[in-house]
Amino acid sequence: MKLLIIFICVLSINTFAGEIYKCIDGNEKQSFSDMPCADGLEIEKLTYKEPAWIEELKAKKPVNTTILSVRENGIVTEFEYQFSNRKELNKFTRLAGEISGKNVYLLKIIDATNIKRGFALIKVTSKGNDLFLNKKT
Repeated sequence: MKLLIIFICVLSINTFAGEIYKCIDGNEKQSFSDMPCADGLEIEKLTYKEPAWIEELKAKKPVNTTILSVRENGIVTEFEYQFSNRKELNKFTRLAGEISGKNVYLLKIIDATNIKRGFALIKVTSKGNDLFLNKKT
């Protein structure tokens, strides 16, 4: 049961790269928080680590690509990022698919101009895109 609670907590993390505190009171009641436990409670500190493919993607991204945020819940990972040109946009999107081995969907794009960097939002998931699935009604 304890492992199930920890697993659920880890899966529910969106933009989180920090620590989780597991607190146990005198009655063996457990609670989880991003803040240290109150005095007198037994503490177990759990550290969240991003999946290896996200770390690899961050290391191999194009030089002028800036990752603004990563939201990961165990099923879907979303990246918001800035790029200088379409070549960078395409390279990062392809790289996300190659490294993760998952499907990548471009959800939003604002093209780069001569004076402004572009913005993109992609979704990385092993699930198919509902828009293109044949649904029986």
